[in-house]
Amino acid sequence: MIDVEVNIVNQSGLTPLDLLIFPSEAGYREIEEILRVATTTFQAGLSPPMGIWQDSPGSNMNGTGSGSNEPAHTAGQSIMSSYKILGFFFFYTSNSIRLSFSLYMIHVLTTNFPLQLELNICMFTMFLTYCSAISEIGPEIMSHPVFALTMPALVALVRVW
Repeated sequence: MIDVEVNIVNQSGLTPLDLLIFPSEAGYREIEEILRVATTTFQAGLSPPMGIWQDSPGSNMNGTGSGSNEPAHTAGQSIMSSYKILGFFFFYTSNSIRLSFSLYMIHVLTTNFPLQLELNICMFTMFLTYCSAISEIGPEIMSHPVFALTMPALVALVRVW
């Protein structure tokens, strides 16, 4: 007969059962809501209000001149940033703050999750993807990712405050 230790713990001090059911002070409803906020915020950043320009000026669907008085833009740029740069800046800033707080809350609510390192890597790469996408679809003046990368610093400041 083989003797199996059922209460053995890993390097993190967790049993096999702990790995299946991670203890958290937050309920599933709270985690679900924060995940929903993070998902919708991420999607709003990739699909901003008014949409994305599908073509560059001077061409229409057939590649011939459009003849309209559209503002200067390039394909893939936010339409809102072409018409209302200040409105786009406010949208972008508030959306980035919301995403930063959402990811921070996911981190806080899943502190006892056994795969915390892997989850943090996923959230970090999600935020980098968001930053690179926003810097590409925004106006030229906001194309530097430093705008979005400062948002986690704001989260830390608010937390200390």
